[in-house]
Amino acid sequence: MRSTILLFLLACAFPFAAHAQILPIGTIGNQNNNSYTYPNPFDNVLNVALPTQQTPMCRYEFVDSQGNVAYNAMVPWTSIVTINTSILPYGTYTFNFYTDMQVLVLKQTLLKRRSTHRR
Repeated sequence: MRSTILLFLLACAFPFAAHAQILPIGTIGNQNNNSYTYPNPFDNVLNVALPTQQTPMCRYEFVDSQGNVAYNAMVPWTSIVTINTSILPYGTYTFNFYTDMQVLVLKQTLLKRRSTHRR
């Protein structure tokens, strides 16, 4: 009985699986999407590496663990976008990166760590 159910599920899923894409962890978009952030965890600077320019401008946002937008901005699209994150308190954020037409390019969970400055 179990093998019959498994075969049925595999047969139903095959048409969808044949067209599936495998994307790097933390990315959303087309198969040419090579976007990623570094470092993670981050301190006061976060870099976003982007694929070839899709739009003149782009928008990013940091969403805190309560679902509130903690910080967002519009910036010109470049191959590396450097974001000053010194105003963000430490914690976990969902980072969303969009084209100026609101197409989601990258969604990733990031951690801002406590400052490690010693006196």
